[in-house]
Amino acid sequence: MNPTALLYLEDFKLLNNKATVVEIRPEDSRTAIILDQTIFYPQGGGQPFDLGTIKGAQSLFTVTDVRLVDGIAKHFGTFEGAPFQSGETVECFVDAVRRVLHNRIHSAGHIIDKALVELNIAWQPGKSYHFANGPYVEYTGSLNGLDKDKLKADIERICNGWIKQGLEVKSIAMDKSQLTRRCQFVPSYIPEGKPVRVIFFGEFCSPCGGTHVGNISEIGAITIRKIKEADGAIRVSYDVAR
Repeated sequence: MNPTALLYLEDFKLLNNKATVVEIRPEDSRTAIILDQTIFYPQGGGQPFDLGTIKGAQSLFTVTDVRLVDGIAKHFGTFEGAPFQSGETVECFVDAVRRVLHNRIHSAGHIIDKALVELNIAWQPGKSYHFANGPYVEYTGSLNGLDKDKLKADIERICNGWIKQGLEVKSIAMDKSQLTRRCQFVPSYIPEGKPVRVIFFGEFCSPCGGTHVGNISEIGAITIRKIKEADGAIRVSYDVAR
């Protein structure tokens, strides 16, 4: 089976498209729909999956979960009406409100990375959680006596200043040698000799497979809720205006 074409990698704002049904299969008491291409984001990289619907000629499939396994996007959910047929053309609709919120939250996490670079704080990005119920970004490093209250205020000020100014967000494919020249942080797992998707926030860039805003002005105000250090990791908890 060919890998699913992941259209969200090319166009953050594509929320409706047509696709061809490749297969319908039962998996662990659930129904999985596999399409030749998808606009639905599968959970991963700290970002939750998209919700939405897939509409056929005689039925509607409500998408309740999306996962990417070995290059194949699996859309889990339930049917209203007769199941699709293999080869059938269907129309896909992503829940726009949910996607836009996740775009804003995910992009905000990268803007915090950018702010730390501006503040000359050389923490290494690690785990991130771009879910609506308490997003955060984690780093390897130490506070080294930094005033957490001042740091919170400085990050907020810098981030919201950029948001007010507005910076274009775009994606470019690069190989690892280009990454090391352009990006502040390059994860060790990035393979050699294979193009990697890089997201640019103005001139600041980071390898990332998630979805984002088209301009950081769309994020709205960022609030830094807490900065906490534990077990060699620093967690910066944040939120965006709702």
